[in-house]
This record gives sequence, C-alpha cells and structure tokens, in this order.
Amino acid sequence: MGTTTIRDVAKQARVSLKTVSRVINREDSVREETRERVLRAIEQLDYRPDLSARSLRSAKAYAIGLVYDNPNPYYIIAVQQGALAACREMGYGLQIHPCNSRAPRLAEELRDLTRRSRLAGLVLAPPMSERMALLRELTAYGVPLVRVISAAEDPRDGFPCVFVDDRDAAYAITAYLIQLGHVRIGFLWGGKQHRSSPERYKGYEPRHFEGYAETEEWLRHSKMPEEVRGIIHGDVGTPNMMFQWGPPARLAAMIDWELSTIGDPMIDIAWFTGGMRDEENPDKEFPTALNNPAHFPTKQELARYYCAGTGRNIEDFRWFSILSRFKSGCLLEYKVAAAEAGHLPKETGRFFARIVDNVFQETAAEIARMK
Repeated sequence: MGTTTIRDVAKQARVSLKTVSRVINREDSVREETRERVLRAIEQLDYRPDLSARSLRSAKAYAIGLVYDNPNPYYIIAVQQGALAACREMGYGLQIHPCNSRAPRLAEELRDLTRRSRLAGLVLAPPMSERMALLRELTAYGVPLVRVISAAEDPRDGFPCVFVDDRDAAYAITAYLIQLGHVRIGFLWGGKQHRSSPERYKGYEPRHFEGYAETEEWLRHSKMPEEVRGIIHGDVGTPNMMFQWGPPARLAAMIDWELSTIGDPMIDIAWFTGGMRDEENPDKEFPTALNNPAHFPTKQELARYYCAGTGRNIEDFRWFSILSRFKSGCLLEYKVAAAEAGHLPKETGRFFARIVDNVFQETAAEIARMK
C-alpha cells in the first residue's frame, strides 16, 4: 500500500485540499462538523503530514529544537518524550540537538541551527537554560526559547520557562526513607554549577528558619519574669473584641472566652500587640486585622499604659513579647509543614514560610538589641 497523501484525505472526507490544509493548520475558518470529518479521515488513513514540506510551503515554521548537554540518558529520554507529546498535540515536529554547553560560540551555533532547520524556537535543557549570558545572546539574535530549569517557582527573570520542582522531589524521597526507619541518610551533590544541586539539597536538609535557634536559646536561658496571676483570654485579637463607635479605638467588650484560663495577663497583651504599630520599627507593615491601625496605639504605648496601671515592669513586657512571637512562628510553621507534606497548596506553604522567616528574624533582631 502506498503512502497516504493529502488528496486521499480530501477524497475520503469529501472536502477540498484547501479545507484539509486548514484543518491541519488549526485554522478557525472551518465548521466543526467538517473539521471532525477531516480528522476522522486522517486517523482512518493514518495520514502524517510532511512537516518540513509544510514549513517550506508557508512562512510559518512547524518544528521545535530540543537542545541538551546531559550525559544521563534517562533524563534526556524523559524530556524528549514530554516534548514529543506536546509537539504531536500541536502539530509540530521535534528536532533533537546535542551540543557542548561549554562551546565558546554556542549562541551562534544555536542561531544558525534555528535558521538552517527553520525551527519555530528552542527548548533549552540544563545547563544551557541556566546561563543568563547565553539566554541574552539568543534573545538578541531573535531566537524564541523556553527553558527547563530546576526551581520551586517561576524566577520571573524575563525568560520563559517550565520548572521542575527538585526541592519537593528531594523532600519526598527523604521523607520516604525516614518513614522506612532510616536515620543516617546521606546526600550526594552533583556539580555545584548546576542549579538542581542546591535545590535538591534544600529538600533534603531540615528546614531552617533564620532566627529560630537564637530565639529558642534566649527563651531557654533567660529568666522568666515573676508571674502575676489573673484571668487570661487565651485568644486576644480584633475578631474577639468589640469597640465603641468612632476613633480613637476604645474597647467595649471582649467575647469568646472559651479558651480563658488562669495565667499572666501580660501573655494576652503581648499576643495582641504583635499586629500593632511598632515604635522601634515604624516603616514595617505588620499583618493585622485592624481596619485602620492609625486609630490604635502602638504596641509600646499599650504596654506602657498597662504597666502604669498595674505597676508591672516594662521589661517584663519585652520578655512576653518575644515569647509571643516565638509561639506565633511555631504555629504558622505548621502551615509550611502541611504544604510540604502535600496537605496544602505549595503556594500556601511558600506564603507562610516567608511570614515565619520574617517573625523569627525580627525576633532575633530584637533580642540582639536587648543585649
């Protein structure tokens, strides 16, 4: 049986050659019923368009180049299979091009490849995808490109990319080994010049929040203020407060006392002031539920007012303030751990990780100022 041609498809679908061409090129001017009839004929006859001839007949290129320099056959085969699947779906061909990523004239080589082979663009695998100078040169030559990089999120550096989350993958592997009971787990680094190596290590190493260790150490060895017993609310915050109408803020009532217990009321004061303006850091925007923080006192003003009315030492407030921030960071870290375990979206985990980092760093900075 001879090779199926576009004429055979047109004859079976009872349409013109031009209509078959429009369907193949995914043009919108074909009625859906006609399009389906042509696609059925293409499938029944196993017709495969000659992409190189198709490119020559039109000004548009219908092939993409996959550029790699990776000796690992498993890696490149997996990337190639993914690229081929996408090309087939969109009606494009794929040209594989191994190269030497250290070649001094690599940008010119890839430019010439794109022009000579009439490629619509290039998919760059690591390490070429991580070399900003090469990306800038190719862009200057007008070569369309997409990078495959190792990253937890899009770096938004001006060059389009698809990213492989090596950090999450390394975390999942490490967690699996721990679940099997292993306690001495090693990590073998790849080349430090490859972005994937540090990304994978971040998934392997225990999560470290800068400032956590310093805060824990300070609380462990500092002297806790003498406790003053009273009734504490346990969850002080604006959702549990009622205010009189109009500024300035005047407390009318506290509600939802189901967490109340006996303890030092300064715990409540320190917890609530975590979301208020700070005289020692006036430019900092604190996450807060207050509609207009300017109508409320600063955390220091509220602490001074409370201490003046109760005879407490203002330094006691500092200790409880640090304890409160430490508690806040630990509570929010749960969200980070839940995201890493797959129970919350990754973006949620990254959002809370930034907040936790902030909390512990600023707490450590306050401890340093007190020394």
